[in-house]
Amino acid sequence: MPPRPSIRRLAFAGLSRRTFAHKTRHRHPPPPPFKTVPTCPEPTCGCADTPAMPEGLPLDREGPLKAAIAGYAEQVLVCTDKSDWPSRIEEDNSGDNLAADLKELFGRGGTYSDPFHNVSVLNSSFPSSIPPRVEVQTTSAYLLPSFKYVPFLPRISFDSVQALAKGFLLPKKLHSAHEGLSPIHRDRLTRKEAYQGLLPGVQDASKKSKEYKAQQGPKEQQQE
Repeated sequence: MPPRPSIRRLAFAGLSRRTFAHKTRHRHPPPPPFKTVPTCPEPTCGCADTPAMPEGLPLDREGPLKAAIAGYAEQVLVCTDKSDWPSRIEEDNSGDNLAADLKELFGRGGTYSDPFHNVSVLNSSFPSSIPPRVEVQTTSAYLLPSFKYVPFLPRISFDSVQALAKGFLLPKKLHSAHEGLSPIHRDRLTRKEAYQGLLPGVQDASKKSKEYKAQQGPKEQQQE
């Protein structure tokens, strides 16, 4: 590799220190690793208007968004049917919950931990679907941005959590940084669509959203 030209050599080549500093200071930043649009698109649903923000909030409207938040390949919204949890959601119900199971698999040191494929696990107040067998305790979850709704995740075993992880949450293709891993390790970190069939009733989240709104409509009318 040839040596980098020094400032003195550049000066002799007809490039002054001031010009060199100006050129290096005003380099264009690299493009973001994600697609961008000039303006926000028009909404495609009948959402309520965004409420006005309170005045005086120290909001940064000029700084770049790149690397401002952690990047997640998939987000899991666990349906808990309640609106209050411990600050560490994995400690809810003495640790017996779906969030704890998923964090055990995808968290630091977990079986499927991958710094290039992060999975976020959050609790939500949405109710879980009622299982066909009422005596079996299950949990429901929404997956974003794949927009899938998983209605039945039985709590009686860890098999359903493994099926969710292997069939929906793991990446279809590994990052190029994993090329040096052994075939067994690479296979363990890659999605297996065959596991999707082990979870019954999985559907598009948009369909479930319409069903939820239809159920809420009559309830609101009764309250009025």
